Amino acid sequence: MVLAVYDVRDLAAFKSDLNRLVRLVVGEAGSIDVRPASGDTTGSLVVRAPRDRHEILVSIFNTARRLKNNEPNLPGITLEQIIEKPRE
Repeated sequence: MVLAVYDVRDLAAFKSDLNRLVRLVVGEAGSIDVRPASGDTTGSLVVRAPRDRHEILVSIFNTARRLKNNEPNLPGITLEQIIEKPRE
């Protein structure tokens, strides 16, 4: 299982749709929680799921950002950038 934190403040207008998509992708294979982020009253999505499910979520969020900005060449995030690293 991989733990990742998705900062979706820029997609707040689509929050309910994105939450539904995340739940569909993760299914019974993982868990979803909401964690407050700095300056964000709605929270960020904290998802624990198998790596392959996260790859799908990263693709969904990158596509949503490209569509929202009408910018097909907008660089997206990678899974490695959002994986929550254990604190030592």
